[in-house]
Amino acid sequence: MRRFALIAFLLSTSQAWAAFSYSSPVSINAAQVPSTQTDFPVLVSFTDARFKTVGNGGHVQNSSGFDIRPYDASTGAAITGYELERYNASTGEVVMWVKVPSLSSSTTPIYLLYGDSGITTDGSSSTTWSNGFLGVYHMKDGTTLDVTSGTGTNNGTNHSATATAGQIDGAGSFVSASSQYVGLGTGYNSSLSTAITMSAWVKATSFPSATNPVIEGNDLSIAEYWALRVTSGGKIAAFLHCTGDVSYNGTGATTLSTATWYYLTLTYSTSAGMVGYVNASVDKTVAANGNITVTNAAETDIGRSPNPTSILWNGLIDEARIANTARSANWITTEYNNQNAPGTFETLGTEISIGSATVYYSPVTFLHAKVPSTQTDFPTLVSVTDTRFKSLSFGGHVTNVSGFDIRPYSDSGLSTAITGYELERYNPGTGEVVMWVKIGTLSSSSDTPIYLRYGDVSITTDGSSTTTWSNSFRSVYHLKDGTTLSVTDSVGSFNGTNSGATAADGQIDGGAAFNGASSIDTATNGTYCNNSDTTISCWLKTSTTGTNMVPISKGSSAGGWYLLKNTGNTIGMQIKDSGGTVRLSRDSVATVTDGSWHYVVATFHINTSGTGGQDVQMYIDGASNQGSLTNSAATQDLTGANFLIARRTSDLLWTGSLDEVRIATGVARSADWVATEYNNQGAPGTFETLGGESSTAANKNNWFYFFP
Repeated sequence: MRRFALIAFLLSTSQAWAAFSYSSPVSINAAQVPSTQTDFPVLVSFTDARFKTVGNGGHVQNSSGFDIRPYDASTGAAITGYELERYNASTGEVVMWVKVPSLSSSTTPIYLLYGDSGITTDGSSSTTWSNGFLGVYHMKDGTTLDVTSGTGTNNGTNHSATATAGQIDGAGSFVSASSQYVGLGTGYNSSLSTAITMSAWVKATSFPSATNPVIEGNDLSIAEYWALRVTSGGKIAAFLHCTGDVSYNGTGATTLSTATWYYLTLTYSTSAGMVGYVNASVDKTVAANGNITVTNAAETDIGRSPNPTSILWNGLIDEARIANTARSANWITTEYNNQNAPGTFETLGTEISIGSATVYYSPVTFLHAKVPSTQTDFPTLVSVTDTRFKSLSFGGHVTNVSGFDIRPYSDSGLSTAITGYELERYNPGTGEVVMWVKIGTLSSSSDTPIYLRYGDVSITTDGSSTTTWSNSFRSVYHLKDGTTLSVTDSVGSFNGTNSGATAADGQIDGGAAFNGASSIDTATNGTYCNNSDTTISCWLKTSTTGTNMVPISKGSSAGGWYLLKNTGNTIGMQIKDSGGTVRLSRDSVATVTDGSWHYVVATFHINTSGTGGQDVQMYIDGASNQGSLTNSAATQDLTGANFLIARRTSDLLWTGSLDEVRIATGVARSADWVATEYNNQGAPGTFETLGGESSTAANKNNWFYFFP
C-alpha cells in the first residue's frame, strides 16, 4: 500500500481549523427532533475506521482522541461545550456529548475535525451541561466505574457498584443484596424549588422490594423529598415533598420488564405538575401542589433510598441526571430518540481532507441575449446555489466558512483577479452564493464569462471592495440578509440608521419590511442631485392601495424630491420647490400594488435656476412606463437634505417591503442599462449559467510540502 502524507503550514493568518487534517460532517435527522431545542447536549456516537489513531490506520493523532473537536457548521466556530465520554483508538469508537445552541426540527449539522498532532489535552468542558443540569452521571466506562458528574459539581461516591456495559458506553451494576449504591451527598438541597427533572436508563435484574429506588433524596425525619422508583410489579412510583405531597405509586400506564433497557423521566413544575415518562411516552400526570420543600439536610443517592437504607436497586443504571428545570415532552422525546438509537438520529458524512493543495474554479457565463446593448463597468449579480460551493464540512470545496475564498477572475487561467466585487451572502450548508461583480465590458453581441475560484485555505478575509460601485453610484443599500437587517451603504459613504424596519425576504437575498411607522434614515448627503443627472432605483412590494406612500426621498420639510406611490396606485417622481409646490413630475402608467416585487427606476435632472434641461424618466420592471411630464418651474436646492428610505421627511411612510435601494449621481441610466439590471436581478437563473467545475494547484508560495 502506497502511503502518502501532506502537511501544510500557512504562512499567513490561518483559519481556526487549518491545523486539522480531516473533517467529517454529522447531520441530524430532522424527523427525530419534534421541535427546536436550545442548548441541547447531543450524543454523537460513531465507530468508524477514520477515527482510529494513525498507528491503527486512521486519522486521529492523539491516543486519547483529544484532537477530535466539534465545530459549528453554520459559523465555523469551535463548539466549546462538549464532553468526550469515550474513545477507542483501535476501533475508532467515539462517544461525545456536544451542546448544540439550536437543535432544529429542520436540520442541524455539526462537523468533527481531527488529525491535529498539536492537540494533546482534553478540551471537554462542564459548560456542556449548563442548561439547568445539576448532575450528569454517565457511569462510564464499562471497565472501571466512573461516578463523577459531567457538570463538575455533585460528584458521586461509589459504594461497591461495579462497571458493566450500558445503554451508552458503560453503566453501573447494582446488586441489592450487596448494598451497592452511589451516594451524591447533600448538594441538591438548595438547588431544587419550583422545578425538577430526574432521568436515567434502567435495566432491572429483578424488583425485590415493594418500591425500588433509581434516584432518590430524603432524610431521616421526612421520607422522599424527591424519588424515582419502580414497584415490585414493574410500575413507576414517583414521590415529591412539596407544599402538599405529590406522588403516584404503580398507577401509571406502562409496566417494565426485567432484562430490558428503559428510559425513565420524572418532571415537576409548579405550573404543569408531575409528569412521568417511560421511553418518552407519558406514563402519568399529577396536579401541582406548591414548591418542592427541603427542611432538613437531604442526601441523594443513585440505586438506594437514604431512608430506609435497606431499599436498593437490583440491576443496571446508566446516564442518571438531575436538573432544576422541568423538561418539555419534546425535549424528552429528542433525548430518547438520540440516546436510544444514535445511528437513526444522526448520520456521519463523507470524510474530507482539509490539507489539500487543490483549488477549484467554475465559469459563470452572462448571456448576451439578456443584454440589450453593451454596458461598461456594470455591477452584475451572480446568484447561484450549488453543492460545489458548500463548505468542506458539507461536502463542498469552499474552505472558508464565510465564503471569503470565493473570488472572481476574468480569465480561465486565473491570472487576472476582478477586484471590484462584493460578496453579499454565503451559506456554507447549501452552497448559496450571492455576489456582485463589476464587469468591465458586459457584451450584447457575445456571452461574457467570468470564473469563480475557491478552495484556497490561505484566504481568510473578505475581499469585497467598494470599487464594485465606482460607476457613479452614490449609495447602495442591499438591505440584507433576511434575518438581521443590515442598513450599511456598500459604497461606504452614508450608512443608514434603522428606525423600526425589520428583516424580511427580499427580491435578492434579504429585504426590509416597513409597517407604516418605520423607516431608514441616512446622514446628510450633501449637494448631489443639484443641477445634474440622477438615477434612483429599488425593488418594492406592497398591497396597500389608495394611499400616498414614499419608498425613497431626499428633501426638507418645505420640499425636495421623492418617489411617490399615489392614491391611484401608480408610482412616479415628484420634485417640489422650496414652497412645497410640485414643479417637476412624471407618473408611471402601470400600478404597483399587486403584492408582487417590482423594479422601479427613475432618472431625473434638476435645474435650480430654471426649467431648462429638467426631465424625469420612469421605468417599471425594466421597461419605460410613464405618462406626461410636468415641468413648470425651477426646483429646490437640496444641499444638506437627508436621503430617506420609506418616508418623506415626517409623513407618507411606506407599508410593504423594499430591497436593493440605490442612488447614482452624474448619470441618467439608459433604458438598456435599466433593462439589463432588471434581467439580471429579476431572474439571475436565465441571465447567467454556471459551468462545469475544474481544479488546479493552489498558490504554492503559501505552502511548504513534506513528503515522507
